[in-house]
Order: sequence, then C-alpha cells, then structure tokens
Amino acid sequence: MPLRREQIDEAEKAQHLAAHDTSEHVRVVAGPGTGKSATIEERVCWLLAEEHVSPARIVAVSFTRASTMDLEKRIEQARVDRGLTEGDAVAVSTLHSLALRTLRRAGALEAYPADPTVLGPWELRNIFEAEFGKTMGIRGVTRPDQIRRDHEAFWQTGEFDPPNVIPPDPPISDAERDRFNQFHGPRTQLYSCVLPGEVVARCVERMEAGTLDPAELLGIEHLIVDEFQDLNPMDLRFVHGLAERGVRLFVAGDEDQSLYAFRYASPEGISRFTHERPGSGDHTLHHCFRCAPRVLDSAQTLIRRYAADGRIEKNLVSLWADADPPVPGALGCWSFLSGRAEARAIAQSCQRLIGAGMEPSQIMILLASKTTPGRDIEPALDELEVPYAPVDEKSVTDTEPGRVGYALLSVVVEPMNYVAHRSLFGLRQGVGLGTCNDLAKAVIANNRNYRDLFYSPVPDGLVAPRAKTAIARTADVCAELAGWGKDEALLDRVDDVCRLVDEIRAEEGAAEDLRALLEQLPAEMTIEEAHLFLSATKDDDRVRVLTAMAARLEQPEPDTSLIPERVQVMTMHGVKGLSAKVIFIPGLEDASLPGEKRRAYPGLVLEAARMLFVSITRARVVCVLSYARTRFVNGTNTPRTVSRFTSAVGKPFSRREDGITIELAAQVVAQADRMQPPQDHTTAA
Repeated sequence: MPLRREQIDEAEKAQHLAAHDTSEHVRVVAGPGTGKSATIEERVCWLLAEEHVSPARIVAVSFTRASTMDLEKRIEQARVDRGLTEGDAVAVSTLHSLALRTLRRAGALEAYPADPTVLGPWELRNIFEAEFGKTMGIRGVTRPDQIRRDHEAFWQTGEFDPPNVIPPDPPISDAERDRFNQFHGPRTQLYSCVLPGEVVARCVERMEAGTLDPAELLGIEHLIVDEFQDLNPMDLRFVHGLAERGVRLFVAGDEDQSLYAFRYASPEGISRFTHERPGSGDHTLHHCFRCAPRVLDSAQTLIRRYAADGRIEKNLVSLWADADPPVPGALGCWSFLSGRAEARAIAQSCQRLIGAGMEPSQIMILLASKTTPGRDIEPALDELEVPYAPVDEKSVTDTEPGRVGYALLSVVVEPMNYVAHRSLFGLRQGVGLGTCNDLAKAVIANNRNYRDLFYSPVPDGLVAPRAKTAIARTADVCAELAGWGKDEALLDRVDDVCRLVDEIRAEEGAAEDLRALLEQLPAEMTIEEAHLFLSATKDDDRVRVLTAMAARLEQPEPDTSLIPERVQVMTMHGVKGLSAKVIFIPGLEDASLPGEKRRAYPGLVLEAARMLFVSITRARVVCVLSYARTRFVNGTNTPRTVSRFTSAVGKPFSRREDGITIELAAQVVAQADRMQPPQDHTTAA
C-alpha cells in the first residue's frame, strides 16, 4: 500500500477530532473521499464507549435507501470490531422513514387501513398519476406528473413555486391544485399509501403546532445526519425542530456536492448550520483518499470559479500526491470535430483499458443528458464489443410480467401492502386503467375496504360482472400466496411464481425473462431477499443485497458472479456515492451543461457546476473531459457551443482523433493497481 502510515494517522486524527467533539451540535464539512462515513462510524462508537449512550438513543439518517444500507452495515461492523455489540442496533434509515416511524408511534397513521406504503417511481407513474389523469380527463402522462410535482414542491419547501426549480408551462392553476387535493386524500386512503414528499411535511406541521414531539416518542438523544446538503427546506425544519426539543445533532456533508434542486435540496442548510445552531462544533476534513492529485486539483479549480455565496472553502489535499511512490493520476481535456468521433475515441479507450487489465466496472461514462451525447456513445461501445450497462437499462421489473412477479413477492413479504394488491389486479390481462379507476371510485363511494375485496366476498352490484370476475381471480392468487413465507427459499417457489405470472398475463411463457433471472439467484436467497434484489435499480444496489445475504449466512464474501462486469454508462445525477478508477465525461457543451433549461436560472447554473465537480471527483486515477464541435441532432449536423465550464478546469483542451493509446492504458492500469485505499474501516474513504 503506497499510502504512508503517517498520512493515514494525520487524516484519522482530523476524523476523530470531529467525531469526539463534545459540543451540543457538530457540523462536519467533508469533501469527496475525505472519510465522512468513517467519521460517522467513529462518532457512533465514541458515543457508545465514552459517552455511554444507549444504542437505542442514537439515530442515523442518510439520503437514499442504498446509502442507508451502506451506513448501517458500516456502523454495525465498527461496533463488532470494537466489541460494542451490547444492546439494540443503532437505527439507520432515511429521513422519510424516520418521519413515518414518528407518525406511526404518535398514532397519526391510524386513519389509514394499514401502515402506508411510500409510492415508488413505478407506482407513482402507473397507479397514482395514471388514475389522477383518468379522473381529470387528461390525456398523456406529462400534466398529471407536473401537478403532482407541484404539490411535492409545496410539501418539501412550503412554497408552490420555490426558487431554482424550472416551472411547468403552462403554470399549474388553482383549479388543478384543488382537483389534486380532492383526488389525493381519498385515493391515498384507499390504497393505504403516501407520496414521497408529504411524510416529513406532516411531521413538521404537527411539531410546529405543538402536538408532536419525535424526540420524546422515539427516545432520540443523538441524531446523525449524513449528506446534509441534500436536505430540502422541510427536512431542515424537521431536523432543527428535533434540536429545539433537546436532540444533539451531528451533521456531515458538503454543499459542493448538492445536486438535487429537482428534489428541492437546499445546500445552504449545511453552510448556514453554525448560524442556525450557534456554538456548534465545526470541522472540515481536507485529506482525500479517493482522487489522484491531478483529478482533484481540476475539480477544485472548477468549483472555486463557480462557488455559491457563503461556500465553505475546503482546500482538499490528495493523499496520493505524497504516497510512496506517488500516484499523480491524469486529467484529459479532449475536443473532437463530431460527436461520433468523440464516442469512437471513448469506446476505443475503454477497449484498450480493459485489454490492459482494468475491470470494466471500474470505468464510468457520465452524461449530463441521456440523449446527447448518449445516442452516440452506446452504438460506439456496441461496435467495439465493449460490455456496458446502458444509461436507460430496463430491468425485468420494468416489464409487465416482471412487475407482476415483483407484486407477487411484495404480497408475500408485506401482506398488508394495498398497493401491491392494486398492482396484481391492475396488471391482469384484460383489466385496464378504466376498470381500476372505476373500482377505486366504487370502493370509496360505498365505504368499502380495497384489500378486503380480495379476501372476502364482493358485494353484489359494487362493480360490473367483468370486473367482479377479475377480482375473484386475483383473490385466488392471494389465497395461494397466503400459504407462502417470506423466509422460504426463493428457489422452491420459482415455478409457482412463473406459473402465476403466466396465468395473470394470460400468456404462455410471459415469465420467461423473469424465470431466467430468478434461476440465477443464489439457492440460499429467501423470498424477502429476492424482493429486495428485484427492487434494486443499479448493480451496486444488487451487490448490497448479496452482501447482506452473505453476512446472514456468515459467508466471508458475497457471490457476485451473476452481476456482469460492465462499463457503467449513467447520468451525472446517478453517480452520487459511487466511484471508479477511470471516468469519461463527454458532451461538455452549453446545450448539455449547464443545459438549455438551466441557463435562465443562475442558481441552476451553479448546480450544473456542482454536477461536474461531483462527476470529476468520482475518478480515482484518470478523468477525461471532452466536447464535440458538431453533433447529429434531429437529423441535422448541428454546431455546438462549448460549455462555459471548460475554461474553469485548469487545463487547455486539445484536438483528438483517437482515444487513450495502448501504452497509456497500461500506465493507467499500473497506477490504479498501486492506488488501493486502506482497508481499515476507520479510515477508508
């Protein structure tokens, strides 16, 4: 390992200084790769060992389900390593889950027939928005989505038209808002569900009315918040409301990595934290374990040029600059005559890196836009037979048979999941949106319970005979599923799952693709673990499920052979929390970055710079930035304007016709092999 022990000790000292701060509240500003997660682990262990805090009194939250799984695993492993395993597990969840738990404990969810399900993207699009559009008489999917997002904005910010959010055209009318409210209440009661943005707002509303105290209800003394820059204004009101009720806050993040304006993220939350909570401990981590110095220096040059008011200066230092031997890394700044030439050079570079021994999964191609330059990249990779995960890869659960299979497992894992029952009914061949919407209206109008339709006789006259027949057939499926257990081995139920999918879709072989996937899964995988695996949208998320299963089985390493080695092609928004040895960022043109829609909003231009900063700092060894002078758009060879950000990365762009040479590819692989991060969980980035 080329990192010297004294380097690691210096970085660890800064992490521990932050983790052991006795101030009532603590802020840790942690740039990319500086050991934020390690600092949080150390904080938990210090609270348990030195402050003698019960683990039941500590709650940690992160931004996404995937990041909470990672954080939970790391915290538990840290406790095992330190011999601090007595007592309950430390609760680790998203902030939405914490708010939902609070409402549940307060009895505020008793109006629902069962614990409500938080709707995911598929359910929002195919159930909630589809039925709302049908009720409103709206054709197409765009307007219902815009109206729903309008309310999400209000729930998450307290405003219908928050800053730095591109408004729909035409604007949402008061009449549309009224129709949404009329639909939302009864329909979420019917399906026992909530929309993603409304849960925290409900908590805040009750907290600020003085009728709800999450700290008292849940017994929270310490709240640790990861990715604090990604909280929206309502999240911040929730967190600061807990502080006002005596909860000690430990928040970590970096406003330079705030990318989620479309989710109403407020990067000022972390930059203003010490103003909101005077007297807080304040720490900034500077030692970067992830990026080679030439990569890190470019990213810092960019973000300083496009800094928001009040930005906290980090002065990040790559530990690899003084490693033994040093690992300088490289920054490539390439320009091409056309988008196709750019794509060929990147595909050729990937081919040569893989040929030199680099794992394909350690190469990423990050796009500001799915269509441009995405439409050029994937054909070029295909031509050179480079294995890759496409930017819009469709999973089995994106198909109707696959979604039926997922709904079947959902009913087994969560028998009171009303949304899963709606999916089973609505995905049956011959049952359309109109039938589903008519059934929903009938159940509401006649004061019935939706789930009971599939477990009790359907009253005469409630629905048309055809719908009644479909309900009866769905009831037969539910009766069969009632005999299954979530801890059963999936392998024992694959034939049953596929038989039911074929029957529901009324097509022999409908489950063929689903069967192929299920039969690849480990024989020891339970139905519940398979359900989690199917819900994963990225290879990294699937690895997390396999890793958790291996831990349950007390196996040293998960079997990841069913996840292919592929170059990862994804959007800049999708790369948070990930890294790779080599990153390609094509399409640095003004129409893509900052982008045509963002250009009119200064705050969104700054966010685009942060997107590029985050993308560059995903690279460990090499980052290649590029643009094309022309692209084939809508059947025309169109001139492109170079992105304003190209002049802020600290290196001039040079004309290219080729990718990374074979010799350079070998050098990159050699540098990457030397650049292994420390394995000790207390210091790993």
